[in-house]
Amino acid sequence: MRRTASLLALAFCLLASPARADADVLNVKFGILKQVSPGEYRMDVQTTRIPRKLKETGFRFGVEFENPNREAIDWFEVVHSPAPLQEASGDARKVAPEAIQTDLYRSSDARIVDHFWFDEGDPLGKHRLELFVKGQRIYSVDFDVVPE
Repeated sequence: MRRTASLLALAFCLLASPARADADVLNVKFGILKQVSPGEYRMDVQTTRIPRKLKETGFRFGVEFENPNREAIDWFEVVHSPAPLQEASGDARKVAPEAIQTDLYRSSDARIVDHFWFDEGDPLGKHRLELFVKGQRIYSVDFDVVPE
């Protein structure tokens, strides 16, 4: 009887506690972005073949994802390159000779787009982008950086 009461109490606590969905982010897309207004981008072409065009050209690539609960979420990305990077710019910093990590961002927007560009000397070849939400990797994509 005592064991049954303990199990019932545990079940009640689990059911009564606020639900936390693990899938806070949906429909992650990666590819080439287009600028729709100053500082705002949208997914234009989903692709894993990204031409190396420098920042000055206005070219951007990146990720877009949905935050259906419109709950404040924290995220960051890590990009791994096939060779050491000469520099990190924008909101990214080197975390290894061949990897950069963005700052930690926070948003409750329903749709989130994060953009990247290339700096002089960024290597061609196979790269990987990892998206972390609430400290957990939820998405990873391998992509090729090719000459423009």
